[in-house]
Amino acid sequence: MNRYLLMFQKKGNMRFLSHLDLYRLFRRALNRADVRIAFSNGYNPHEKVNIVQPLSLGFESDAEFFEVDTITPYDCAKMMEDLNRLLPEGVRFTAAGEIEYRSKNLTGSITRSAYKAFYPLEGKAPDAEAFLSQDSVVILRRDKKSGKMVERDVKQLIYRFECSPCEGGIELDMLLSSSSNAIVNPMNLTEAFFVWAGLDYLKEEIRINRTAMFCSLNGKEENVASLIRI
Repeated sequence: MNRYLLMFQKKGNMRFLSHLDLYRLFRRALNRADVRIAFSNGYNPHEKVNIVQPLSLGFESDAEFFEVDTITPYDCAKMMEDLNRLLPEGVRFTAAGEIEYRSKNLTGSITRSAYKAFYPLEGKAPDAEAFLSQDSVVILRRDKKSGKMVERDVKQLIYRFECSPCEGGIELDMLLSSSSNAIVNPMNLTEAFFVWAGLDYLKEEIRINRTAMFCSLNGKEENVASLIRI
């Protein structure tokens, strides 16, 4: 069995494609490209494919990752080329490589994610350094069990949060925890930043782009993109 890791972009209107629809899109493309996907064992076998920590709806990305196990080996460059011919505008594979086979996929190994965000704000950019200097940084997030909005202090889960002016607005540069039990949503953090600064905030105005993902394997943290041997 062979395991391949493919890096892809999700841009434009495709940012509104749910991760379930993205799974279906990739499965159809793999089948049409004659890639023989491996199946799990047991009474209810399923295709061994995985989108590594899927994005929230509405986010763009330059660094998303897709794992697929195959029955036979493939030339990575050709597989990526064949798949890209079958994908709609806005979704493109940008790198592919065979990686070490593990019993678990990479999702549980993700530690941090980097984001760039743009917001069309007039006037002076808020002071991100002063925002982080607070004793706590509290965000509101929806509790999965109750469905209610709850407060959570994420100060220790923020590794970088910078704000600078740019043409037409401000740019936010963030490096946030993405481990399975400590995920910080950049949308929620940005909203908390604007509330702290006393500014109006419209979620539909912000554009968030994930630029990198990091994972911990064998006690070492590394950029997921570096796992791809091209």
